Order: sequence, then C-alpha cells, then structure tokens
Amino acid sequence: MNTHKGDRFWVEKWHDVLGWRAVDFASSNAVQYCHGYLDAMDSLYPSAKYRICKRDSPSNMKVLRETGGRGEVHTN
Repeated sequence: MNTHKGDRFWVEKWHDVLGWRAVDFASSNAVQYCHGYLDAMDSLYPSAKYRICKRDSPSNMKVLRETGGRGEVHTN
C-alpha cells in the first residue's frame, strides 16, 4: 500500500438509514491503528459493515479496506 507522511486515515461504519458515517475517535496518521479498530469491530457478532478510507485529494477519497459485516443473531 502506498502511504506518505501526513496521510490521514479514518474508519466509517454503515448505517441503514444514514449511509456511511465516520466513527468518532477512529482516525489516525497510522493506517495500522485503523486496521486494528476494524479487526476488533468485525470480530463482534453481529457487526455492521466497516471500511477504512484515505483522502487522496480534496475531491477524491479512496477506500482501502471494507468488511461485509456479520448477520444478526438468530432467534427461535
């Protein structure tokens, strides 16, 4: 992955009504922090969809990684 000093990465969560929204306190200059947050949240059951984003330019955002989420708990 191509990263440069000063790059900013953040995690977004999918909401059915609101769409993609940035997660508070889940942004960093280190992409490893975002990968750790995403791994922790994706290991939960159920979990929403998450993705790691990076701004390439003022008008262009790049998605580095996206998870599909995990389904709801089954009830009988």
